[in-house]
Amino acid sequence: MIATPAGATITPTAKSAEDGTTTTFTCVVTGHPVESVVITRPNSLSLNCLTAQTSGDVSCTKGNTDVEVEISSFAADKAGTYTCTVKTSYWKDDSTEVASTADATIALTYAKASTASLTVSKAPATKGDAITLTCIVEGYPQPDKPTLTKDGNTDIALSCSGTNIKTCTKTFSAVEYADSGSYKCDGKNSINGVEKTSTSSLDLTVNGDAEVTLLLDPNQIEFGVGDAVSFTCTVEGFPIPTKLTFGNTDGDLKTYVSSGSADSDITTSTYGISYIHTITLLALSDTSNYSCYGENNNGGIKTAATTEDIIIVSDVTVQLSATSTTPTKEDTVTLTCEVNGGRKPHSVELTKDGATLTTNSADGFCVNKDQDKFTLICTYTINNFGYSNDGIYSCSGKNYAAGNNEVTAIATKSIDVSREVTVSIVPSSETEVAYGSDYTLTCNVEGGSAPHRITLTKPDSGVLTWTPNGGSNTLTCSGDNEVQCTYTIVKDSYSDNGGFTCVGFNYLPDETEEKTSSDSVDIVIVKDVSVSLSKSYTTAEVDFGSSIIITCVAEGGRVPHYLQLSQQKTGVTSYDELILYDTDNSKTPNTVVVGDNTITSTYTVTTSGYEDNGQYRCMAKNRAASNAENESSAVEEIIVVKNVLITPPNPIEVDYGTVLSITFHVEGGRSPSIVQLSNTRHTNIINWTDQDADVCTGTYTLTCVVQVDAPDVNYSYDGVYTITAKNNAKDSVLITSTSTFTVTVFKDVSAQIEPSTDSDITYGEDTTIKCSVDGGNEPYQVDLITPDNGTQTWKRDGSSSSINCVGGHELQCTFTFQPNYDSDGEYKCKGYNTVKNNVDKDAEASVSLTSVRAIEVSARSNTSSVLTNGSFAISCTIIGKPIIDIDQVSWSHSNNAVTPNLTELYDTVKGSADEFTLNSVLTIRQPSVDYSGSFYCNAGGTLSEAVEVMVAEKEFLDVPILLQSVGESVEVGSIVSITCKVQGFLPMEAKVAITNIDITKSPVSAFPTSQETIKTKKDLLFMHTATCDDNLYVCRVETTKAIKESSIRSPLVEGCDSKAAMIGGGIGGGIILVAVIIIAVFGFLHFYGKRNKSKAVATTNVNSCTGAHFENATAGNEDGHLYCDNVIDAAESWSPQYETMQLYDVLPEPLSTTNTAIEMNNMEGHSPPYENVQLYDVLPEPASTCAYVNVEII
Repeated sequence: MIATPAGATITPTAKSAEDGTTTTFTCVVTGHPVESVVITRPNSLSLNCLTAQTSGDVSCTKGNTDVEVEISSFAADKAGTYTCTVKTSYWKDDSTEVASTADATIALTYAKASTASLTVSKAPATKGDAITLTCIVEGYPQPDKPTLTKDGNTDIALSCSGTNIKTCTKTFSAVEYADSGSYKCDGKNSINGVEKTSTSSLDLTVNGDAEVTLLLDPNQIEFGVGDAVSFTCTVEGFPIPTKLTFGNTDGDLKTYVSSGSADSDITTSTYGISYIHTITLLALSDTSNYSCYGENNNGGIKTAATTEDIIIVSDVTVQLSATSTTPTKEDTVTLTCEVNGGRKPHSVELTKDGATLTTNSADGFCVNKDQDKFTLICTYTINNFGYSNDGIYSCSGKNYAAGNNEVTAIATKSIDVSREVTVSIVPSSETEVAYGSDYTLTCNVEGGSAPHRITLTKPDSGVLTWTPNGGSNTLTCSGDNEVQCTYTIVKDSYSDNGGFTCVGFNYLPDETEEKTSSDSVDIVIVKDVSVSLSKSYTTAEVDFGSSIIITCVAEGGRVPHYLQLSQQKTGVTSYDELILYDTDNSKTPNTVVVGDNTITSTYTVTTSGYEDNGQYRCMAKNRAASNAENESSAVEEIIVVKNVLITPPNPIEVDYGTVLSITFHVEGGRSPSIVQLSNTRHTNIINWTDQDADVCTGTYTLTCVVQVDAPDVNYSYDGVYTITAKNNAKDSVLITSTSTFTVTVFKDVSAQIEPSTDSDITYGEDTTIKCSVDGGNEPYQVDLITPDNGTQTWKRDGSSSSINCVGGHELQCTFTFQPNYDSDGEYKCKGYNTVKNNVDKDAEASVSLTSVRAIEVSARSNTSSVLTNGSFAISCTIIGKPIIDIDQVSWSHSNNAVTPNLTELYDTVKGSADEFTLNSVLTIRQPSVDYSGSFYCNAGGTLSEAVEVMVAEKEFLDVPILLQSVGESVEVGSIVSITCKVQGFLPMEAKVAITNIDITKSPVSAFPTSQETIKTKKDLLFMHTATCDDNLYVCRVETTKAIKESSIRSPLVEGCDSKAAMIGGGIGGGIILVAVIIIAVFGFLHFYGKRNKSKAVATTNVNSCTGAHFENATAGNEDGHLYCDNVIDAAESWSPQYETMQLYDVLPEPLSTTNTAIEMNNMEGHSPPYENVQLYDVLPEPASTCAYVNVEII
């Protein structure tokens, strides 16, 4: 057999094993030859299963290809990971042993089905005990939360703890009978996917001694007669009660014993018995103490009882009777009073006319009725009844009723001996009484039974009353059987005008019907009529449009029979009748209200107007004393006031030069006194006062008319008009009102242009075109159309204003420009406006203009000096419009002898740029010295400036001469000026420099820091501040054929070592050049030779030498200025934004090869922007005449 590696497999790799069961697993073994198969569990087991093995409850057997492992009585300590290790080994031909091992594992988990137990802390339990039910469920894997149910109903909430052993409790703080029942605890868990359940049950019994309750419905103590009440007697306990008794103070009403026969009145429950006793109609006799009693056998006979009181209450009632109420004199009269109530009446009293006769405390007055403890019968007898016994008898009784509140009841009976009453009144007939005078009425009343009441009824229906006992008497009377009453008529009043009636009252003996008698008389209050007139405003002034109520009241005795209200309008002498009331003629309008002694007339103006101004009069009549007629009247004035009001016309449109008519209205109360009309140009179109008869007519409403004749209507009448009006309104205050309206003067637009005739305009000179536009409405747009500037527009709304315009109806517009050759042509002025009906109008004016330019001549030569064997050319440019003819161009010379020779030496042609330019070129080859001098170009009589040309036969150059301005020595800081004089012919270049040298160094050969090309006579002055340095000044001149130079040393500076001055050179004939060198400390720029080995950048606007371009830089300070050394060589990346720069005309010497310099070409004034700028470390030769050095880079 072939040898193969070891292999081991266990399936599954994990499972659960239940407690106490036998479980197995199989390890499949591969490989050859197998040396060993070992089953292990960490720290507890190791079996080599090549042969059957047993260790405790674990055994294994090996088959052909597998090993069976069996574990009996599985417990928690046998759980864990079991490993099957297979090992094979064999020898190779070279006697080398080859070994191979393989492992397989299975995890065995301990499992136990859930078990449940249910216990109670006390059994049996007594009602009110605190008990706990405990449900414990154990299981592996851990069980679900246990459930607790009672009598198979829903779960009971539990409090639980623990994992594999879950302990859950339900606590009853005070157990009740209802908590008795069958309880069940359920638990469950799952093992290898199979649910395992368990249950534990117990029965809970709750015992208790008999308990009694007695309930009332409604639950109260006091009841009224006829009320209903229910008593519920309940006995509870366990074992169930065996006896129930219900009763009151009169005896038992219900008895029940469980050993007896069934009783339908008794209701039985699990824990008790009950009885309901109902009284539907309570009577006073039901007042009692009610009780409930019960028994049960809970370890012996247990009893309980309770009681409840009820009281039937009613208010006391009293009935009073008499044997006769109208006895004859000396009769016997007995009064009987019956008093009833619950609680029993405790007080009875009999009175006559309020005086006590007897009470229940007197012997024999009161007794119980038929032994009824709630009713008293009380009697009182009067023998020999006489007049003194007449009166009102009252019986009152008291008891304590509901809420124990004392209640009183009274019954009365009147008993009298009497005869019928008679009445007479004085005066006996109608009588007139003057208003305001004193007058008294007398009423006489007599009766055998004394009058018990007398009344006097007045005209106003008021009743005055008298009774013998006083009380609230309002009538003054005296007497017993004969009573006299008096009444005084009220002064200054009509209230007693009319009929008076006096009535007397009494009772006859033995009769209940009241007897009466009466008498009447009329009193007439007489007074002459009087009139009052009033209105709803407190003053005569009334606001226009307000409501006015005019009230006229006429008063008199007898009542007025006539009233008239009338108006006398302002400016009218007669009165107009408004209201008439006349009973004699049956005129009674509904606007008149008639009272007892007055009539009132009301006249209403709902919206007052000017027609309501005037005097109002009220007149009335009546018949007073002895029916004689008299009259009276009153007058009031009304003034309707209103602030002046203007009604302006609608906007007016009128054509220019036609008639303008304006009409408007002004109103006010009081009448308007001043009216004015004006606009911005005419201040007194109307200036009217109330003294004028024309222009404005009317009283309270004025109509004002003004007309402007046709020739006068122009733009001055266009615009906003203001109407001003005044009147004296309320409280005579002067009121001013204003109103505006517009007048639009229409006129079609017209236009004019200036110049008005065709003419010339000068090239390049400011030229102004004037455009005048007239129209109404005001022109809203003006266009100026030009040949070369297009259309220039002005708009009134401000949206365009390329030309300048001012004005309203008459616009003045100007446009200024500088003509050029293209400015020839038509110039057109065009205006726009709108007229009536919003119709657009336009008008235009035009003129033709031609640009002209005066002849201009300029000439220049290509050189200012030339040798006789050379040549030169002078060009002449002629500009003008119109341009001259070519044959009008000629040349001349300052030497008249030469001029004729020039005729054939020039050529004149038209310019290439435009037709208004001529170019003429004069060319002279191998000129003689006679041609030295001034040349002129003549264009039709206009000469150019002289062009100077020097002609010589040879070229020469003299040695330059250097001179200084001081002696042999100067003080430190003094200014030293060095002058260089140069003379020669043909163009020269002079270079000057200063350098620090000593006698051991060779002279300087280059001058890059300051330069000047010398072409004309010019002095160059070199200024230098004396220092202790040994300075050598050098002046060097070059031509194309020669170089010459000279030098001079700086003077001796006091306090420094002396140095010899070196002066060299000479002076020759020809052109003299003076060179100036300026040597000084320039602001912040430092470029001295001592820093010529590094980049140096001035830092006027830099705080430190850090950041871009300053890597490894060091900061220095010289003369108070910061600079940076060792700046990186990155000038090519610096952008040309130079914050601060120093400008030189000549670069100073020496120029460091590492300083940054900028050559500046085409720069006007050396200010940004910089055109064509190039950046150099070193300026190329020859250097520009304008350079910036040590530029700060930002």
